[in-house]
Amino acid sequence: MSTFDVLVSETRVGALEHFEDDARSVFTFDPAWLADPDRPTLGLFFEDRRPHTIEVSGPLCWFAHLLPQGPLRRAVARQAGTDEGDVFGLLAVLADDLPGAVVLRPGSSPTRRPAKASRRPPTAGRLHFSLAGAQWKLSLRSSDRGFVVPIHGEEGAWIAKFHDPRFPALPRVEGATMEWARRAGIEVPPFRLGRVEEIVDLPATIPTGDGSLYLIERFDRRPGGGRIHIEDFGQVLDRPPGDPQYRGDYEEIAAVLAAIAPNDLRSFCERLVFCALAGNTDAHLKNWSLIYSDGRTPRLAPAYDLVSTVVYQGKVDDEMALDLGHSKRFEDINETSFCRLAAVCSFDYAEIRAWVRSAAERVRTIWSEVGEELGYEADERALIERHLDRVPLGRH
Repeated sequence: MSTFDVLVSETRVGALEHFEDDARSVFTFDPAWLADPDRPTLGLFFEDRRPHTIEVSGPLCWFAHLLPQGPLRRAVARQAGTDEGDVFGLLAVLADDLPGAVVLRPGSSPTRRPAKASRRPPTAGRLHFSLAGAQWKLSLRSSDRGFVVPIHGEEGAWIAKFHDPRFPALPRVEGATMEWARRAGIEVPPFRLGRVEEIVDLPATIPTGDGSLYLIERFDRRPGGGRIHIEDFGQVLDRPPGDPQYRGDYEEIAAVLAAIAPNDLRSFCERLVFCALAGNTDAHLKNWSLIYSDGRTPRLAPAYDLVSTVVYQGKVDDEMALDLGHSKRFEDINETSFCRLAAVCSFDYAEIRAWVRSAAERVRTIWSEVGEELGYEADERALIERHLDRVPLGRH
């Protein structure tokens, strides 16, 4: 059996136990947290279920989403000498530097006494942080020598994404797409392009490819130090990582926002418009997040992982990641695609249609006026132009 104390913003929320004999996970709320009227929020999943003990077969989905996917996960597992499917083993390795303000610490069982720690301590190593996504990336902090990988006890304030041989020039394409979004009025964190030479003592396990980097500030870390809590919509909607994060529809996200952060529904619709027109086929559940800047109040987090994936024709699915108006096809997306979204949110469709129309005009205008300045190559711009012409939403 393994037991973690679960803390958010240094406040203990409860205990997470994993029983290896029957592959059960149990989360028990801390009575002191339940009694505190100013308690910080761990996640909407827990708000919906408190004060009752939560028991599931297998790992609790919310915590599984704290772990990386893809090459970083494989590297961490290899470094720790554990299997990459061992959720609790990886949580033990990455417990001090997880997304948001969550920290896991060895704890005692509230359901069995005494608790037995059956796991060996995790192997020390340089990759002790967790970042979501399937691309190679590092958490970094600035120093007088350049960017460095944080050691234990330090926090990274930047994310670096590296060259991917499957998708040529991905850092540049992501930078260009984020610049397009920024100019179209979408809230994005500070970002820029860079080179691997800016990273001091880069771990040898990181493939540098052509040496290009995409650098973006972490919105879950404070500029002067400290953490800001976040959760992605895989966690909010309790969908397991992997294929399920591509299942569902955008109306589900909209309905949550309408209930808890209605002032952010317009921003969500505008980002959906951008994803449709820019040809971003990867806006799945984990690419939308809530942020708790004050520790309690959820808001829509800044946009991230925006990539015009249509430039990688034949290498990615040629459709939206989730359904909108019962369809993923770009050719089907028009103003009426947002009619169902308005209905499930109990919002006036005429108002949402006005938001959508205005956002589409801005995205198209930025493209026509400064598309050549964003950072795309000529052949990439031609693919995006072809894509724009097939999306009814963007036609004048």
